[in-house]
Amino acid sequence: AARAEGPTAQAFTNLKSPSVPMAVDSGSNIHLLTLETARRLFREHRTSNLKIIGVSNVPVAASVEGQLCLSVQDIMGRAYNLDLGKAFAMKDVPMNLLSFRQILKLVSVVHFESNNCYLLAHFSSCRAPSK
Repeated sequence: AARAEGPTAQAFTNLKSPSVPMAVDSGSNIHLLTLETARRLFREHRTSNLKIIGVSNVPVAASVEGQLCLSVQDIMGRAYNLDLGKAFAMKDVPMNLLSFRQILKLVSVVHFESNNCYLLAHFSSCRAPSK
């Protein structure tokens, strides 16, 4: 199984459920999730016709696509819904990948520093930390 190095984000389907680990991928232009995670986080989903070319350079069809919606918390514990737009899922993905490029379209600042990682949204000055 692949192992992510570097920053990771924790996504919450709601504040009472366990978090879902996700790696931030600077080389991807799409969010790509496991099927299990997609079932939990997609607001709605449909069959996808997208072909994904990974490191093996072989096109593989995504199983489903849907609207990826997360709940994030700021440092005061306030919850915010974050709609990350369209995401894709497939069976053989070893981990959940969030596209750094897609995230930057939605937030004004993505800050990575040891023990101080956060998103700064366009709509507010509240920081949503990542773990």
